[in-house]
Amino acid sequence: MLGLHHLQKRKRAGETPNPKRGYRILDRVVYMAAAIGPIMTLPQIYTIWIEKQAGGVSTISWTTYAVLNIVWIAYGVVHKDRVIFFSSAIWLFINSSIAIGAMIY
Repeated sequence: MLGLHHLQKRKRAGETPNPKRGYRILDRVVYMAAAIGPIMTLPQIYTIWIEKQAGGVSTISWTTYAVLNIVWIAYGVVHKDRVIFFSSAIWLFINSSIAIGAMIY
């Protein structure tokens, strides 16, 4: 895969963190993005599960997102990438919650 070869080579060589400053900053930003994204979806979960309103929510879309998260979780496991694994696991929970809530309400 294009763009990911450098990450895997670094891991095999035991070079962590990256010696390039820009890459280290990007590594930190990725951790923040992995946390902020799911947090920004919490209002959707609140609306569905607390207010019991799911009007306009596409069950097919959110179910598809959840299924695709399973692929990303597998990718994170195979490549031993904790950021991808944990971020995708959180997204799987969130996307599944929204899909299930949309089906119920």
